[in-house]
Amino acid sequence: LLAGIVLITGFFGHSLEISAATAVSVVANAGPLVDIAPDMNTDYNRFDPGLRTILGLAMIAGRLELVVFMVMLSRRFWLG
Repeated sequence: LLAGIVLITGFFGHSLEISAATAVSVVANAGPLVDIAPDMNTDYNRFDPGLRTILGLAMIAGRLELVVFMVMLSRRFWLG
């Protein structure tokens, strides 16, 4: 999940430092953690609206335990 968020943030044109700090902060639900990246502040408005949507989904995935999230995606879980 972290690597995917870093790649997606990088594809939107942000540096590796900003991408890594953003990925860790959204998955850990620690928004101010993104402030440790160089040239970054805690304002998420600098991100593209599409990227903010993806980051919001990553926050939800980080809030759920990843194992539970993967079980929910399993067909076997839903079919019994």
